[in-house]
Amino acid sequence: MNRSEIIALFDQYVMPTYGRLSLVLVRGQGARVWDAEGHEYLDWIGAWGPALLGHAHPAIVAAVQRAAERWLVFGLASPPEAAQPGQADGPAAREPPRRR
Repeated sequence: MNRSEIIALFDQYVMPTYGRLSLVLVRGQGARVWDAEGHEYLDWIGAWGPALLGHAHPAIVAAVQRAAERWLVFGLASPPEAAQPGQADGPAAREPPRRR
């Protein structure tokens, strides 16, 4: 997609509750982002995740891919969320959710 097509989609589907920059970013890697025309920028804004680890950090990409292969619905009681951090196969992960 080119810049005009991306802006048209943005205008069609995103509520105009805040101003929009004329910059259209299409890719990020580490602390850098690229626009639809291929120009490279240093990302000073960073959002939440990228501010901490950079865009497309290989360890994060791999973890998301592993999680997506087995479970995508979170927010309810589920074995992946019940597990202790770093122990996806620990005792909490093996117990089914209890009804109240």
